Amino acid sequence: MNAEQANLYFFSRSLEWKRFEDVVAAYSRELGYEAKTTRIGADGGVDVQLFQNGQSQPVMIIQCKAWDAYKVGVKPVRELFGVMAADKVANGAFFTTGDFTAEAEDWARDKNIDLVNGREFISRIGQLPATTPQSLLRVATEGDFTTPTCPSCGIKMVVRVASKGRSEGNRFWGCPNFPRGCKQTFKIS
Repeated sequence: MNAEQANLYFFSRSLEWKRFEDVVAAYSRELGYEAKTTRIGADGGVDVQLFQNGQSQPVMIIQCKAWDAYKVGVKPVRELFGVMAADKVANGAFFTTGDFTAEAEDWARDKNIDLVNGREFISRIGQLPATTPQSLLRVATEGDFTTPTCPSCGIKMVVRVASKGRSEGNRFWGCPNFPRGCKQTFKIS
């Protein structure tokens, strides 16, 4: 892994979930696909759709997980396969900043699902033309790339402190729209 790949790997492990999806979409565009990220909110198990030659049906759907605390297990991989079948899309990919469990890898082996862990993603980026990794690094690090985006509202979350209950005194990410309509929170690990 060269210095540029090491930087990309470091940043990919620091990226918040939405920025990781954006980097996967930008990478896919570098491969020649038209890539569309899905809307904020419930995405039905699809984060990026890839199209070719102006077709209206995607040629591939991608699920992304910016997970470093634990491995992606078989359940989300099976769910992606179910969406592929329901949407009649022959190919799928699952990108994570971390790793997959052995069970997930075994299950996906004979399916048309490409499992791409963080190190493999960086390796693939390193195989692209010389200017591409720098371009993807700019996409990854532009602006605030570490503060989570609220999956319901699409805005950057804020650090809050629990004022009561079992979690009193603990810090967490909360949506700035609380309590006016959004109660989305994330643990700070």
